[in-house]
Amino acid sequence: MKERRMLIPLVRSKEMVMDAFQQNYAVGAFPAYNREIIQAVSEAADELKEPVILQTAPSTIVYTAWLMS
Repeated sequence: MKERRMLIPLVRSKEMVMDAFQQNYAVGAFPAYNREIIQAVSEAADELKEPVILQTAPSTIVYTAWLMS
C-alpha cells in the first residue's frame, strides 16, 4: 500500500489564532512527538478541513523527516 503524502499549508500560528478569534472558533493544538501522531492529526485535519497546531520539537522534525525520506 503506497503511503499518501499530504500537502499541508503552513501558516504562522499568530495568523491562525487571530482568524479563529475574529471568526469565533477554536483551533486544536496537539502534542506530536512521533510520525504516527503527526500523520493521524494531519489526516484528521485534512478530512475535516479544519486547522490544527502541531506542538513538537526540532528533534522530532529532523527524526520524522529522516523516516519519511
